[in-house]
Amino acid sequence: MRRYRDSEAQAQQYLALLSDARARLALLYGSGAPVEEQRAGKARILEALARDMRALEVRQHARYPVYDEWLAGGLNNAMLAAVATYYDCVPGFKRLLAANDNDLERFYEAVRALAQQPRAERHAQLCTSAVAGG
Repeated sequence: MRRYRDSEAQAQQYLALLSDARARLALLYGSGAPVEEQRAGKARILEALARDMRALEVRQHARYPVYDEWLAGGLNNAMLAAVATYYDCVPGFKRLLAANDNDLERFYEAVRALAQQPRAERHAQLCTSAVAGG
């Protein structure tokens, strides 16, 4: 159990880094700065994120293969969005499962019903605004 909790705590540290980078990028993109300034700012933010992730690996004495691949290939918005899409919505799905008394059949019915709603409505019901939301 201790190893599991340690692993979860380590994952949360990565998620916090990713969330912070997404927030900084959102501010940059909403700044109205010229496109070239935004590109340069994006590069600086993603370079800082990569350094912070490597530093976290050193502090934790652990490496994560998926992040190694990302860092080797260069970080981008799509990677950050993929993490956010998953982690932003997990708490909502957990709540939905609990609201259905942890009955998987009822949960799947509720998910199918949600799938019929427009994306914005589903997102409002399930997803949080922070990557590490919980």
